[in-house]
This record gives sequence, C-alpha cells and structure tokens, in this order.
Amino acid sequence: MKITDAKVISEYQVFFDDLYGNTNKDRDWQEIYGYLSRTTGYLTRAVLKGSVSSQEFARPIAWLSALATKLDIDLQSSFYKKYPSICHYCLEEVCCCFRTDKQPKTYRPPHKLIEERKTRYTILGRFDKQSFDAAVKNIMSIYPNNEVVWHFSGPWMNCSKLFEEIAELHESICKYYAGVKSKSHVEEEFGDVLAWILSAWVSTHRDKNLDEEIVSYFYHGCPVCKMQKCSCGKYDSRIQGVVDPKRYNELRTLFEQLEKVSPDAKTDIESLILALKSVEENQDEATALATTVEAKSVYTKLQEKLDKTEAVTTTLASIGKIISNVSDVL
Repeated sequence: MKITDAKVISEYQVFFDDLYGNTNKDRDWQEIYGYLSRTTGYLTRAVLKGSVSSQEFARPIAWLSALATKLDIDLQSSFYKKYPSICHYCLEEVCCCFRTDKQPKTYRPPHKLIEERKTRYTILGRFDKQSFDAAVKNIMSIYPNNEVVWHFSGPWMNCSKLFEEIAELHESICKYYAGVKSKSHVEEEFGDVLAWILSAWVSTHRDKNLDEEIVSYFYHGCPVCKMQKCSCGKYDSRIQGVVDPKRYNELRTLFEQLEKVSPDAKTDIESLILALKSVEENQDEATALATTVEAKSVYTKLQEKLDKTEAVTTTLASIGKIISNVSDVL
C-alpha cells in the first residue's frame, strides 16, 4: 500500500503496519509503547522550545498506530467514539465543561449519555471523511478554548495533559491484560492520546494539513532506511535526544576541511577540533553543549573573517546546518 492511497485514519494505520509490521512483529506492546513515549517526549520538548516541525508529529502518530495495531484496536473508531463532534462529558458541540463541571447542561440519566454519544458517532460515520485533518478540525470545533489557553499561557497545559494521557494509556493496557479493564476503556485512552497530539498541532501548525504532512514525511517509505518495507534493525532508530557522536565527527571533518582551504582559519579552529574529538569519544552532554556553543562562536567569527570562495561558502553552509541540528537536540 502507498501512503498516498490512505484517505482516512484507519487506512493510515494499515499503511504503517504494511511499512513497519515486519520490524514490529517481534516487539511486544511494552517496547512499542516505549517508542511512543519517547517520540511524544521529543515532540513536547520541541513544542516547549518553540521549534516543533511537522515531522515531530508524524513520529508519535506512527507509533500510536503501531501500538493500536498490536492490540487489535482501530485508532480511527477509538478517536471518533470518544469525540463524535461533541465533548465526551458535557455533550455540547462547543465544550462548556468549565461551566458545568464536566456535566451536561441539562440532566440526563447516565445510560442516556452513552446512547447519545453512540448516536452521534453513527451519524458522524455517515458524513465525515475521518482523516487526520478532519480529526484536527473536530478537536478545534469542540475545544476552541485550548488554543486560547495556549495563546495566553503557553503550551504547558497541553504538554502536561498529553503526558497524563500517555501515562493513563499505559495503565489501562496493563489493567486490560490483568482482566480489570475492558478493551473499550483502552480504546478511550487511545482516543485521548490522539486528541492531545492533535490539540498541539492546532496551536503550532493550524494552517497546515496534517494528512499532507504525514504523507510528505513517509512518502519514500521509512524515513531512516528509505525502504517501502522497513528494513531497519531493532535498534536502528535515529538519534533524537542524546549526543550523536557521528554528527560531531561530521562537524570536526568540516572544520578540518575549512582549515585546509583557508589557512587563515587555523588559529580559530585548532582548539575547537580537540573539543569535537572529545565529544566523539566521551559523548558527555555537558561537554557537547559547551563545544556546540564554541562551534557557534567560531562559525560566526569565520563567516565574517574569511574570504568567501566557493569552497569556503559551501563548507560554512554545511557547518551551519549541523550546528543547528545538534543545537536542537541539546
């Protein structure tokens, strides 16, 4: 299946299983959950830094889909059953829970609440496309106040709620396997995790189409191995949040090249090269941070100092990209 064939959330889930199913078949649910937790953590870190890219949403969504597949859960129905264009608690199209303390405006017997949500879900299924972008618009329409809170108070509430739902998802799966919780309860938690990922998307990329961004990220297959059927080893995932010695090796090599094509740079570069070698060897985060700061300083100085030959310009451009990359990680 090609990702361009996916039009609704359930079809994306099939695509992710087609892409990663062979790699994930030997992973238990705890390991897949670990990757979901990890990529969600990196997503929230980028959100808090104000430097979040669309691809950082694609990764946790893919792992959430993989976890749902592992548990034989349909992510699309899990989301829309929980959020069928009305708030799960107050049952209003625009949530008013802050006024009603998570109760409907008018009293309904508890069993009527369940029936009303089921009716809305059935109606929604007849008319709504149920793509990721449609899910984004669904969350926007039910909870417009989330964006207002983000605007005036920052992303802290959204990030904390996302972590809370990630924790509750783990607990609900454990209790499901222990025979304490039903599968429908687990499905609800999947819906909640996706809802808070989408809420973060609304506040950071509301003018973009989430489906198009996911398609772009996975257009060539696995973003790591570039295969239509992922051939990555079990631990081949890219480094996102720890010191990557390969990047510092690349940076050192570029500064050494710069030293060759522009001897005037030698005095500024010598101590930096030693520092970069040290990071490659010990991979200490504090050393990496200090070295990155030094690399930025040297890079800025050399931009102003050196004659801009073609070789110098090309090398400086490559150095700038790597410094930006390692700075995002730290």
